[in-house]
Amino acid sequence: MMKFGNKKHQKIALIICTLPVFAGITTHLTQNYRFSENLRHIYLIGVIAVYLSWGISLVWSLVNSTEIFFSKNNKKSFKIIWGIISLLPIIYLISMLLVSMFFDPQGMM
Repeated sequence: MMKFGNKKHQKIALIICTLPVFAGITTHLTQNYRFSENLRHIYLIGVIAVYLSWGISLVWSLVNSTEIFFSKNNKKSFKIIWGIISLLPIIYLISMLLVSMFFDPQGMM
């Protein structure tokens, strides 16, 4: 039976990828409380949760990817696939920053 690496890295990589998804859902769900005077604290807690989940996702993405790439017992295909999966939040953030940098909303009108 072949061993395809450490399952811990795979679980962490999947958790890392789901944190930004939950951040997006939290953002969508708390937008209704943004302008409510009595319930604005729900919106503020949601904003804090979104920032924390993105921050944790980006930091652990780097940590988990370096652990995957420097592990000795894994095959190269395992390292590449799970390393890229672990880096997906960083890849997404960089691609969205590049799109926003080069997209000119004035020129599209």
